[in-house]
Amino acid sequence: MLGYHLKPSKATVKALERNREKNLDSVELHSDRLLEDALLAVEGDLANAVNKLPTRSGKLYDQMAAIKIKPALKNIMNAGFMGEMKKIVDGYGVMTVVTRSMLEKLGYNPLFDDADKTTIKALKLQSYQGFEDIANTTLSRLNKEIFDASITNRSIVDMTDSIRREINGIYRQGFSDDADSLLEFIANNRDDPAQEERVARAIEELHKVHAKDVIGRNMRRYAGQMAHDGLMQFDSAYNKLKADEVGLNHYRYTGTSVRDSREWCVSHLNRIMSEEEIINEWSNNSWGGKATGDPFIVRGGYNCRHHWQPVDPEWFNDSEIDND
Repeated sequence: MLGYHLKPSKATVKALERNREKNLDSVELHSDRLLEDALLAVEGDLANAVNKLPTRSGKLYDQMAAIKIKPALKNIMNAGFMGEMKKIVDGYGVMTVVTRSMLEKLGYNPLFDDADKTTIKALKLQSYQGFEDIANTTLSRLNKEIFDASITNRSIVDMTDSIRREINGIYRQGFSDDADSLLEFIANNRDDPAQEERVARAIEELHKVHAKDVIGRNMRRYAGQMAHDGLMQFDSAYNKLKADEVGLNHYRYTGTSVRDSREWCVSHLNRIMSEEEIINEWSNNSWGGKATGDPFIVRGGYNCRHHWQPVDPEWFNDSEIDND
Protein backbone atom coordinates (compact mmCIF):
# COMPACT_ATOMS: atom_id res chain seq x y z
CA MET A 1 0.00 0.00 0.00
CA LEU A 2 1.20 3.54 -0.70
CA GLY A 3 2.19 5.77 2.19
CA TYR A 4 3.21 9.36 2.62
CA HIS A 5 5.95 10.71 0.37
CA LEU A 6 6.64 13.15 3.23
CA LYS A 7 6.28 11.86 6.77
CA PRO A 8 3.29 13.14 8.80
CA SER A 9 4.08 15.55 11.61
CA LYS A 10 4.13 14.35 15.17
CA ALA A 11 1.17 16.68 15.79
CA THR A 12 -0.83 14.85 13.12
CA VAL A 13 -0.02 11.46 14.59
CA LYS A 14 -0.91 12.64 18.10
CA ALA A 15 -4.19 14.15 16.88
CA LEU A 16 -5.17 10.82 15.32
CA GLU A 17 -4.27 9.01 18.55
CA ARG A 18 -6.48 11.37 20.54
CA ASN A 19 -9.32 10.96 18.06
CA ARG A 20 -9.18 7.19 18.46
CA GLU A 21 -9.28 7.50 22.24
CA LYS A 22 -12.13 10.03 22.06
CA ASN A 23 -14.20 7.67 19.93
CA LEU A 24 -13.46 4.72 22.21
CA ASP A 25 -14.62 6.77 25.20
CA SER A 26 -17.79 7.81 23.37
CA VAL A 27 -18.69 4.24 22.36
CA GLU A 28 -17.98 2.99 25.88
CA LEU A 29 -20.13 5.69 27.48
CA HIS A 30 -23.05 4.78 25.22
CA SER A 31 -22.51 1.08 26.01
CA ASP A 32 -22.50 1.80 29.74
CA ARG A 33 -25.85 3.56 29.47
CA LEU A 34 -27.42 0.70 27.51
CA LEU A 35 -25.99 -1.86 29.91
CA GLU A 36 -27.19 -0.06 33.03
CA ASP A 37 -30.72 0.37 31.68
CA ALA A 38 -30.85 -3.24 30.51
CA LEU A 39 -29.72 -4.67 33.84
CA LEU A 40 -32.12 -2.54 35.87
CA ALA A 41 -35.00 -3.63 33.62
CA VAL A 42 -33.99 -7.31 33.79
CA GLU A 43 -33.59 -7.09 37.55
CA GLY A 44 -37.15 -5.82 37.93
CA ASP A 45 -38.64 -8.33 35.50
CA LEU A 46 -36.86 -11.29 37.10
CA ALA A 47 -37.84 -10.19 40.60
CA ASN A 48 -41.47 -9.77 39.54
CA ALA A 49 -41.52 -13.23 37.94
CA VAL A 50 -40.07 -14.89 41.04
CA ASN A 51 -42.43 -12.92 43.27
CA LYS A 52 -45.35 -14.71 41.56
CA LEU A 53 -44.21 -18.14 42.73
CA PRO A 54 -46.68 -19.83 45.11
CA THR A 55 -46.00 -19.27 48.82
CA ARG A 56 -47.27 -20.36 52.23
CA SER A 57 -47.09 -17.70 54.90
CA GLY A 58 -44.77 -15.72 52.66
CA LYS A 59 -42.36 -18.62 52.10
CA LEU A 60 -41.52 -20.66 49.01
CA TYR A 61 -42.42 -24.34 49.06
CA ASP A 62 -43.32 -25.60 45.54
CA GLN A 63 -40.36 -27.35 43.89
CA MET A 64 -42.28 -28.03 40.68
CA ALA A 65 -43.10 -24.33 40.27
CA ALA A 66 -39.43 -23.50 40.87
CA ILE A 67 -38.51 -25.81 37.99
CA LYS A 68 -41.27 -24.61 35.65
CA ILE A 69 -40.24 -20.95 36.00
CA LYS A 70 -36.92 -21.56 34.20
CA PRO A 71 -38.16 -20.87 30.63
CA ALA A 72 -39.79 -17.62 31.73
CA LEU A 73 -36.55 -16.42 33.34
CA LYS A 74 -34.60 -17.32 30.21
CA ASN A 75 -37.06 -15.38 28.04
CA ILE A 76 -36.64 -12.35 30.26
CA MET A 77 -32.87 -12.59 30.00
CA ASN A 78 -32.93 -13.03 26.23
CA ALA A 79 -35.36 -10.18 25.57
CA GLY A 80 -34.19 -7.71 28.19
CA PHE A 81 -30.44 -8.35 28.26
CA MET A 82 -29.20 -10.09 25.13
CA GLY A 83 -31.24 -7.84 22.83
CA GLU A 84 -29.58 -4.77 24.33
CA MET A 85 -26.15 -6.40 24.24
CA LYS A 86 -26.54 -6.85 20.48
CA LYS A 87 -26.99 -3.07 20.24
CA ILE A 88 -23.80 -2.59 22.27
CA VAL A 89 -21.79 -4.95 20.08
CA ASP A 90 -23.16 -3.42 16.89
CA GLY A 91 -21.95 -0.06 18.23
CA TYR A 92 -18.38 -1.32 18.18
CA GLY A 93 -18.49 -0.97 14.40
CA VAL A 94 -17.84 2.77 14.76
CA MET A 95 -14.20 1.93 15.54
CA THR A 96 -13.71 0.21 12.17
CA VAL A 97 -14.53 3.50 10.46
CA VAL A 98 -12.18 5.36 12.82
CA THR A 99 -9.33 2.96 12.05
CA ARG A 100 -9.71 3.17 8.28
CA SER A 101 -10.03 6.96 8.41
CA MET A 102 -6.91 7.18 10.57
CA LEU A 103 -4.86 5.16 8.09
CA GLU A 104 -6.17 7.17 5.16
CA LYS A 105 -5.08 10.39 6.86
CA LEU A 106 -1.64 8.84 7.31
CA GLY A 107 -1.46 8.29 3.57
CA TYR A 108 -2.60 4.66 3.24
CA ASN A 109 -5.46 3.02 1.41
CA PRO A 110 -6.97 0.29 3.64
CA LEU A 111 -9.45 -2.10 2.08
CA PHE A 112 -13.11 -2.44 2.93
CA ASP A 113 -14.39 -5.43 1.01
CA ASP A 114 -16.46 -8.56 1.63
CA ALA A 115 -13.59 -10.26 3.46
CA ASP A 116 -13.32 -7.24 5.75
CA LYS A 117 -17.06 -7.33 6.45
CA THR A 118 -16.82 -11.04 7.28
CA THR A 119 -14.01 -10.37 9.75
CA ILE A 120 -15.97 -7.58 11.42
CA LYS A 121 -19.00 -9.86 11.73
CA ALA A 122 -16.86 -12.59 13.34
CA LEU A 123 -15.31 -10.14 15.81
CA LYS A 124 -18.75 -8.89 16.82
CA LEU A 125 -20.01 -12.46 17.27
CA GLN A 126 -17.08 -13.19 19.57
CA SER A 127 -18.00 -10.25 21.80
CA TYR A 128 -21.70 -11.15 21.75
CA GLN A 129 -20.90 -14.69 22.88
CA GLY A 130 -19.05 -13.25 25.86
CA PHE A 131 -22.25 -11.56 27.03
CA GLU A 132 -24.16 -14.76 26.30
CA ASP A 133 -21.84 -16.71 28.59
CA ILE A 134 -22.43 -14.20 31.40
CA ALA A 135 -26.22 -14.41 30.95
CA ASN A 136 -26.20 -18.22 30.98
CA THR A 137 -23.94 -18.36 34.05
CA THR A 138 -26.21 -15.95 35.92
CA LEU A 139 -29.33 -17.92 34.95
CA SER A 140 -27.76 -21.15 36.18
CA ARG A 141 -27.04 -19.59 39.57
CA LEU A 142 -30.54 -18.11 39.80
CA ASN A 143 -32.27 -21.36 38.86
CA LYS A 144 -30.32 -23.28 41.48
CA GLU A 145 -30.96 -20.66 44.15
CA ILE A 146 -34.71 -20.59 43.44
CA PHE A 147 -34.97 -24.38 43.57
CA ASP A 148 -32.95 -24.53 46.80
CA ALA A 149 -35.18 -21.82 48.26
CA SER A 150 -38.28 -23.89 47.50
CA ILE A 151 -36.77 -26.80 49.46
CA THR A 152 -35.66 -24.74 52.47
CA ASN A 153 -38.89 -22.66 52.53
CA ARG A 154 -37.06 -19.40 52.12
CA SER A 155 -38.94 -16.12 52.44
CA ILE A 156 -40.16 -14.77 49.08
CA VAL A 157 -39.05 -11.26 50.13
CA ASP A 158 -35.54 -12.53 50.85
CA MET A 159 -35.50 -14.48 47.57
CA THR A 160 -36.51 -11.53 45.38
CA ASP A 161 -33.92 -9.32 47.09
CA SER A 162 -31.32 -12.00 46.39
CA ILE A 163 -32.32 -11.96 42.72
CA ARG A 164 -31.70 -8.22 42.64
CA ARG A 165 -28.30 -8.69 44.25
CA GLU A 166 -27.34 -11.32 41.69
CA ILE A 167 -28.04 -8.88 38.86
CA ASN A 168 -26.87 -5.47 40.11
CA GLY A 169 -25.14 -6.04 43.46
CA ILE A 170 -24.97 -2.82 45.45
CA TYR A 171 -26.76 -1.02 42.62
CA ARG A 172 -29.93 -3.08 42.96
CA GLN A 173 -33.25 -1.27 43.14
CA GLY A 174 -35.71 -0.79 45.93
CA PHE A 175 -33.75 -1.80 49.02
CA SER A 176 -34.01 1.59 50.79
CA ASP A 177 -35.15 5.12 49.98
CA ASP A 178 -31.73 6.56 50.92
CA ALA A 179 -29.90 4.10 48.70
CA ASP A 180 -32.26 4.73 45.77
CA SER A 181 -31.60 8.49 46.12
CA LEU A 182 -27.88 7.84 45.96
CA LEU A 183 -28.31 5.67 42.88
CA GLU A 184 -30.31 8.39 41.15
CA PHE A 185 -27.68 11.01 42.00
CA ILE A 186 -24.86 8.81 40.66
CA ALA A 187 -26.72 8.04 37.43
CA ASN A 188 -27.52 11.72 36.78
CA ASN A 189 -24.10 13.15 37.65
CA ARG A 190 -21.41 10.54 37.01
CA ASP A 191 -20.36 12.15 33.71
CA ASP A 192 -20.15 15.69 35.14
CA PRO A 193 -16.52 16.56 36.08
CA ALA A 194 -17.79 19.20 38.53
CA GLN A 195 -19.62 16.47 40.49
CA GLU A 196 -16.78 13.94 40.48
CA GLU A 197 -16.01 14.23 44.20
CA ARG A 198 -19.67 14.05 45.27
CA VAL A 199 -20.28 11.04 43.01
CA ALA A 200 -17.26 9.29 44.54
CA ARG A 201 -18.63 9.92 48.05
CA ALA A 202 -22.06 8.62 47.01
CA ILE A 203 -20.53 5.42 45.63
CA GLU A 204 -18.48 4.99 48.81
CA GLU A 205 -21.63 5.39 50.93
CA LEU A 206 -23.40 2.73 48.87
CA HIS A 207 -20.54 0.34 49.54
CA LYS A 208 -19.99 1.08 53.22
CA VAL A 209 -23.43 1.93 54.56
CA HIS A 210 -26.04 0.28 52.41
CA ALA A 211 -24.49 -2.85 50.97
CA LYS A 212 -21.43 -4.06 52.81
CA ASP A 213 -22.35 -7.67 52.11
CA VAL A 214 -22.95 -7.54 48.37
CA ILE A 215 -19.77 -6.18 46.84
CA GLY A 216 -18.82 -9.58 45.40
CA ARG A 217 -19.91 -11.30 42.24
CA ASN A 218 -22.91 -10.06 40.31
CA MET A 219 -23.99 -9.80 36.71
CA ARG A 220 -23.38 -6.07 36.52
CA ARG A 221 -19.75 -6.47 37.52
CA TYR A 222 -18.95 -9.11 34.91
CA ALA A 223 -21.05 -7.60 32.13
CA GLY A 224 -19.44 -4.21 32.74
CA GLN A 225 -15.98 -5.71 32.39
CA MET A 226 -17.10 -7.59 29.29
CA ALA A 227 -18.45 -4.39 27.73
CA HIS A 228 -15.12 -2.62 28.27
CA ASP A 229 -12.82 -5.48 27.30
CA GLY A 230 -15.03 -6.47 24.38
CA LEU A 231 -14.85 -2.97 22.91
CA MET A 232 -11.11 -2.54 23.48
CA GLN A 233 -10.27 -5.98 22.09
CA PHE A 234 -12.55 -5.53 19.08
CA ASP A 235 -10.84 -2.23 18.30
CA SER A 236 -7.36 -3.69 18.89
CA ALA A 237 -7.98 -6.73 16.68
CA TYR A 238 -9.30 -4.69 13.76
CA ASN A 239 -6.55 -2.11 14.21
CA LYS A 240 -3.88 -4.83 14.01
CA LEU A 241 -5.53 -6.35 10.95
CA LYS A 242 -5.47 -3.04 9.08
CA ALA A 243 -1.94 -2.18 10.20
CA ASP A 244 -0.69 -5.50 8.83
CA GLU A 245 -2.57 -4.85 5.62
CA VAL A 246 -0.87 -1.49 4.94
CA GLY A 247 2.56 -2.68 6.08
CA LEU A 248 2.94 -0.89 9.42
CA ASN A 249 4.85 -3.11 11.87
CA HIS A 250 5.78 -0.73 14.67
CA TYR A 251 3.46 0.48 17.41
CA ARG A 252 3.32 3.24 19.98
CA TYR A 253 1.70 2.29 23.30
CA THR A 254 -0.88 4.98 24.02
CA GLY A 255 -3.73 5.75 26.37
CA THR A 256 -4.37 7.36 29.71
CA SER A 257 -2.66 6.18 32.87
CA VAL A 258 -4.66 6.29 36.10
CA ARG A 259 -3.81 5.68 39.73
CA ASP A 260 -4.08 1.91 39.47
CA SER A 261 -2.49 1.48 36.02
CA ARG A 262 -0.34 -1.61 35.85
CA GLU A 263 3.41 -1.16 36.12
CA TRP A 264 3.86 -2.79 32.71
CA CYS A 265 1.51 -0.24 31.11
CA VAL A 266 3.19 2.71 32.81
CA SER A 267 6.69 1.57 31.84
CA HIS A 268 5.70 1.10 28.17
CA LEU A 269 3.52 4.19 27.75
CA ASN A 270 4.46 6.22 24.65
CA ARG A 271 7.24 3.81 23.66
CA ILE A 272 7.57 2.87 20.00
CA MET A 273 8.34 -0.82 19.52
CA SER A 274 8.52 -3.33 16.72
CA GLU A 275 6.17 -6.32 16.65
CA GLU A 276 9.04 -8.59 17.68
CA GLU A 277 9.96 -6.38 20.64
CA ILE A 278 6.36 -6.26 21.82
CA ILE A 279 5.94 -10.03 21.64
CA ASN A 280 9.25 -10.68 23.42
CA GLU A 281 8.64 -8.21 26.26
CA TRP A 282 5.02 -9.25 26.71
CA SER A 283 5.90 -12.95 26.75
CA ASN A 284 8.84 -12.61 29.17
CA ASN A 285 7.12 -10.53 31.84
CA SER A 286 4.37 -11.24 34.36
CA TRP A 287 2.10 -8.86 36.26
CA GLY A 288 -1.20 -8.82 38.09
CA GLY A 289 -4.21 -8.89 35.79
CA LYS A 290 -2.26 -10.04 32.74
CA ALA A 291 -4.65 -11.79 30.34
CA THR A 292 -3.92 -14.77 28.13
CA GLY A 293 -4.01 -14.20 24.41
CA ASP A 294 -2.40 -12.04 21.77
CA PRO A 295 -0.49 -9.05 23.26
CA PHE A 296 -1.78 -6.76 20.49
CA ILE A 297 -5.36 -7.55 21.53
CA VAL A 298 -5.32 -8.09 25.30
CA ARG A 299 -2.64 -5.39 25.82
CA GLY A 300 -2.04 -4.81 29.55
CA GLY A 301 -4.77 -7.23 30.61
CA TYR A 302 -8.32 -7.10 31.97
CA ASN A 303 -9.89 -3.62 32.05
CA CYS A 304 -6.80 -2.13 30.36
CA ARG A 305 -7.40 1.30 28.80
CA HIS A 306 -4.25 1.36 26.66
CA HIS A 307 -3.78 0.34 23.06
CA TRP A 308 -1.14 -0.09 20.36
CA GLN A 309 -1.15 2.71 17.79
CA PRO A 310 0.44 1.70 14.44
CA VAL A 311 3.29 4.03 13.47
CA ASP A 312 6.44 4.26 11.40
CA PRO A 313 9.52 5.13 13.53
CA GLU A 314 10.65 7.46 10.77
CA TRP A 315 7.78 9.78 11.67
CA PHE A 316 9.52 10.56 14.97
CA ASN A 317 12.89 12.05 15.85
CA ASP A 318 15.02 9.91 18.18
CA SER A 319 14.34 12.34 21.03
CA GLU A 320 10.59 11.99 20.52
CA ILE A 321 10.25 8.23 20.55
CA ASP A 322 10.02 7.72 24.32
CA ASN A 323 8.37 11.03 25.15
CA ASP A 324 4.81 12.17 24.97
